Amino acid sequence: MSKVERLKKKEILDKKYYSWILDKYYANKDLLNYQESFLAHGDFDLTHIYSDGEKFTGIIDFGDIRGGSIYHDIAHFRYYSGDYLDILIQGYQSKIDLDDDFDKRIQIEGLIVAVDEFWRWSGELKMTNSNKIK
Repeated sequence: MSKVERLKKKEILDKKYYSWILDKYYANKDLLNYQESFLAHGDFDLTHIYSDGEKFTGIIDFGDIRGGSIYHDIAHFRYYSGDYLDILIQGYQSKIDLDDDFDKRIQIEGLIVAVDEFWRWSGELKMTNSNKIK
């Protein structure tokens, strides 16, 4: 049984949201197929960034580190620190070329982040580094 199915069974997700999540996932799952993996922080957001007030000086908490999509950390950051997403994307783009459809890729990765968060809140989290809904 997938995380989404268990969330529906526990009535954390109603039928409408359950269907919406699965529709979005299956309509966009090709965006999750990547040619290469990157090292991802895993739960990257502003709470893990140090600054001296003028520039960034460090990143902490690599407890959820994993191999995955270049977009996973951006999606997680969007979920928790979305007001600063443009700055993060500018930083990424200064170092690498993001796909033309990077915004869609961030959205589908964000859906996975959100499902994982609902899963965690439901009390059913089992330690896994899976970045797939199923």
